[in-house]
Amino acid sequence: MKCSHPSILKNKFLNSNMIIKICIFLFFLFNFFTSFSTELVDINDKKNKLKILNEEKKIFLKEISIKEKSCLKMFFSSSCIEELEIEYLEGLRRFDLKRQEILVLIRRNESKKRFLRREENRKRAVERRKKN
Repeated sequence: MKCSHPSILKNKFLNSNMIIKICIFLFFLFNFFTSFSTELVDINDKKNKLKILNEEKKIFLKEISIKEKSCLKMFFSSSCIEELEIEYLEGLRRFDLKRQEILVLIRRNESKKRFLRREENRKRAVERRKKN
């Protein structure tokens, strides 16, 4: 593979080892900052998902209430109410599991942020000790 500018190859600063080191440095730099910012966005996204889930749960409970009223209007409503109770319990379990999954992800992200802050504070403390 030929380089279009031979003067670049002659330059001692831009030899192949230096280019590789610069690429590795940039790779780690961009990956760190993008992952940290995505974690912050991820927390807000998870909190929004939690709000949406609560709204969906309210809608589900309203639907169950409407179905219950229609079951009670029936003369033989025991089988309808039993099916409705099973649907209600399964729905609540589903919403609770989704809610717990979201809360676990939020807690993990918050613990990562606390860990990063502790590491930064430790590094600063070590730097202060070195200066003194």
